[in-house]
Amino acid sequence: MKFLRTLAAAAALAASCLPFAACNSPTPPAPRTNSYTVTVECEDTLILSLLEVRLTAPDGTVAAHGKLNSEYRVRFDLEGSAYTASLISASTGYDPLSEYNYTPLSLTAEAPSGTITLTEKSEDEENGEYSVTVVTPDGLPFAGAVVVQLCGGSGICVPLAANSGVAVFHIARGVYEVHIDPPEGYTFDDTRYKIGPEDGAIEVTLERAN
Repeated sequence: MKFLRTLAAAAALAASCLPFAACNSPTPPAPRTNSYTVTVECEDTLILSLLEVRLTAPDGTVAAHGKLNSEYRVRFDLEGSAYTASLISASTGYDPLSEYNYTPLSLTAEAPSGTITLTEKSEDEENGEYSVTVVTPDGLPFAGAVVVQLCGGSGICVPLAANSGVAVFHIARGVYEVHIDPPEGYTFDDTRYKIGPEDGAIEVTLERAN
């Protein structure tokens, strides 16, 4: 009888474990995390308050991002073993990275910390050359007087008189809408043309007025 009671107790204990994981299963170890620290340096420390550090995994996904502390560094605790640290603007009205160069930082579990140094761009790096050629409906450069304007997102326009139909701008890099006050006998669609750093030069066409 004692044997039967022991067997029944063991069966009851086994039944109580069925809805769950095995009663004696060991708790799986917590995932290992690595600490990564990024320090950012810049002569103008006010710029650093406008930046965040972003860590990107090898597959391109953003793993984390964070603002710099008072010592101009940020720490991340992540499970991955390799990331690329880059900078993003935390400001909605001004992008400080438009005026500075830097090299992204590679981080690994074996080398989990490093420094990103910002260096101010030269005037040539800040400005780009944009060439706009104004042509007639026949595809010929417009020979008369015409003023071309490049207008940025802020609404500020830079005017320049075209020479033999060509206007060459040396202004800050960005994307601009092309505006022209059409000469007599022509019209121009101000919503049709944009020019950016990847374009360099574009051709815009005047339309004959009806």
